[in-house]
Amino acid sequence: MSKAIEEMREETKKMNSAQIAINLIKTGDLTFDKIAECCDLTIEEVKELAEEYNLLPT
Repeated sequence: MSKAIEEMREETKKMNSAQIAINLIKTGDLTFDKIAECCDLTIEEVKELAEEYNLLPT
């Protein structure tokens, strides 16, 4: 597979993981640690998404 196609697949995977993480953050049912684990993201990435979408817990 070409490198460009592989990069596009990885970017799409990351975008899908981010959207799932955003939805999980909105529910408020899971910790950022669990969301990161389930979505194959880092805790920092989950925190950044929460900040970006104003979803940080109060």
